[in-house]
Amino acid sequence: MQGFKVIFFAIFAILTAGVIADVTGKFNIVSKYKAEKVVNGKKTTVEQRNPILYEKKGLKSDKTLDALVKNFNDWSGGEFNAKKARAGSLYNVEATKVYKNKDDSTAANNRAKKVINDNAQKE
Repeated sequence: MQGFKVIFFAIFAILTAGVIADVTGKFNIVSKYKAEKVVNGKKTTVEQRNPILYEKKGLKSDKTLDALVKNFNDWSGGEFNAKKARAGSLYNVEATKVYKNKDDSTAANNRAKKVINDNAQKE
C-alpha cells in the first residue's frame, strides 16, 4: 500500500509539472493602415484595421506575460503598446502609428510577433 502511494504521488507530481510549465499567451495584434475609399463618387482616405490573432505556447511563466505587457513598448522600439484585455486571457497589442498601406501594416504585425517570440522566456 505504501508503494502504491509513492507511485501515485510521483505520477501526480510529473503531471502537475507538465501542466504548470505550459503557459500560453493569446495576443490580438492590431495595426492600422490608410486606404482610399470611394463614397458618393468622392475619394476619401480612411483608416483600416489589420488584426491578427497570435497564440504563443511554451512561455516560461505567467510572469512572462506580465513582463511582455509591461515592456512591450520598449522592446518594440516604441512601435507597439500592449495591455491585458478586459475578459479572459487575451492580450491586446496595438501599433502606435498608422501605416501607409496594408503591406507595411502586415510587416508591422510580423515584427510584433517577433518581439513576442524573442522575449518568450523573460520574466
